[in-house]
Amino acid sequence: MNRTRPRNTLVYIFAIMIMAALPNLCASEPQDDEQSMRQDIEELKQDHAKILKELEAIKQLVAQNRGSKKATPFKPQDVSLKGIQFLGDNEAPVTLVEFTDYHCPFCRRHAKNTMPQILKNYVDTGKVRYGIREFPLESIHPQAFKLAQAGICGGQQGKYWTMHDLFLEKKVTDIDATAQAAGLNMEEFAACMADKATEQQVREDIKTATRLGVRGTPSFILGKTDSGNPDMLRALKFIRGAQPYSGFQAEIDGLLK
Repeated sequence: MNRTRPRNTLVYIFAIMIMAALPNLCASEPQDDEQSMRQDIEELKQDHAKILKELEAIKQLVAQNRGSKKATPFKPQDVSLKGIQFLGDNEAPVTLVEFTDYHCPFCRRHAKNTMPQILKNYVDTGKVRYGIREFPLESIHPQAFKLAQAGICGGQQGKYWTMHDLFLEKKVTDIDATAQAAGLNMEEFAACMADKATEQQVREDIKTATRLGVRGTPSFILGKTDSGNPDMLRALKFIRGAQPYSGFQAEIDGLLK
């Protein structure tokens, strides 16, 4: 047995990071070597601490998701749709609502691989309307809450889906630059971002998601559209995670029948 292999993967990664930094350290002037080395090592320590913190948050989230598998099966229930941004015909027979986090890589995967097929085969054909509710996972994605607010503010100017696509195209760190790229009026955007009502709307989405049993993103609820009250949905189905298109197809077709 090889006993020289590092037992702690994080220590091994940390060592690689230090080795990668050595060329830069060696390239400095002799009198700056010690100071530069201390500074770079301190930065590496800070990065290492951030990695540990995020890994711990992910560990807790995984533990929650494992526990949720043993939870009571989803029960049909009424869900308010007021304020949700939709794609498709409001009179489409089926409503599909996604709970999303704009810094979630699995949400990005869904938006890239599965959502276009749903839009093409169901939304564009008038069978499904597709909506979004916000569920930023603040413990592991600190900026996701602000992105959720920004999406809502974009929606006030008719640009929700433009913001949605820009956010999920890549990991956004500069919200104002993205808002400008979407063509928003920046004064109105700033006022909306500062409005407590926008924050409250995100909090309400989180509360609704928690009540429904959402533990991670993306998650989805489906139900038959109420033509008499399109702002209310009787959620009949729950889909957890970035499932393949076939999973959505089976559930939607079942409701359409």
